[in-house]
Amino acid sequence: MRLLIGIMTALGLFAATAQAETPDGIWLVEHKAAVRLFACKDGLCGSVVWLHNPSLRTPAMCGRVILWGLQPTGPGHWSKGWFFDPENKTTYHVSATQISPDEISAHVYPAISWLGETVDLLRIQPNSLSGWCG
Repeated sequence: MRLLIGIMTALGLFAATAQAETPDGIWLVEHKAAVRLFACKDGLCGSVVWLHNPSLRTPAMCGRVILWGLQPTGPGHWSKGWFFDPENKTTYHVSATQISPDEISAHVYPAISWLGETVDLLRIQPNSLSGWCG
């Protein structure tokens, strides 16, 4: 019984640690979009809160999940996710590494990783950009 309690306690601590490592908050993606990152059943997800292009700030796009399925592969590392680019309406594979509490480096690519590019995500304050989705 003590072993069971110990295992349950350890699992609880692990779950709390995993949740603490989720980079919740608002992240600016290459000054083109801002997403709210959050833990979801598929791993790490992100929904649109701002788009640089005003013509894309539609009710259908604001709040839309455009980042999903990122699975943790270690502290501050995620892979096997998907990213929908609102500008060209294309879905890409994505992996990401948290560089610091306020910076994430994401590798976005089509079917082949080396054909992709690395983009920076920087943490920003909510409602800090003109034309915020709301």
